[in-house]
This record gives sequence, structure tokens and C-alpha cells, in this order.
Amino acid sequence: AQAQELVASFPSDRPGILVGDLNDAPGSPMYQVLADANFADVWKLLRPGQTGFTCCQVADLSNSTALLVQRIDYVWARPNGRKQRQKGEIERIGQKPDDRVRGPAFRIWPSDHAGLLATVRLWGHSNSDR
Repeated sequence: AQAQELVASFPSDRPGILVGDLNDAPGSPMYQVLADANFADVWKLLRPGQTGFTCCQVADLSNSTALLVQRIDYVWARPNGRKQRQKGEIERIGQKPDDRVRGPAFRIWPSDHAGLLATVRLWGHSNSDR
């Protein structure tokens, strides 16, 4: 129901980007609602076959290696309300041991999730839609 509310908040004739920790896996009903609204899962589109796990480190962030085993953080894009070609880059950040930061007693992860950094170009829109 919340995914349907999100989709309804986007004008159907305008480009849209939706990002967030959506707490649901690819293939779930939430995922299908967004796909049916012509949003493209940018990770799946630009990195086919790669898992893109972003969740979850241990609660106190103390694990020495990343324990990411789920993909629940997303970047979704929809140009002009229609499925059209998209181009760009997407990568995970905050999942390498060197990404850990100084903690109170030892190095910790900056978050319990890895982040996503994306640059997306939506093709097929007119200058008036930019």
C-alpha cells in the first residue's frame, strides 16, 4: 500500500527518481508495484547479474568485514512516466574495510547499510521536461 502511495505521488507525465531504504527485496509486491509504474531499478538496469547487497552490518557496526546479505536500498528512475532507455552509473559505497571510520574504541562502519551513489541520465524527455 505504501508503494502505491509513493507511485501516486509522482505525476505520471513527468520524470521521477525514487530512492531509499525500502525494506523489501527484489521480486516482492513492493518491487512489482514500482516496476508496474514504469520505474526502472537502476542497480538491476546498470549492473545486471550483480547482487548489490546493501544491508546489514551488525548493530554496533563492529564487524571487521562487510556482512551485507540483502538488497533493500534502491534507486528507481522513470523518464517521462514511460519506460525508456536510461544511462548512468551506480555503485555501492561504505562496504569496504577501508571505509570504516574511527569509533569510540575501534574502527566501525559509517552505517549499518552500504550506500548507493548513482548518476542517471533519463533519455527521451523534451527540454521542457528538464
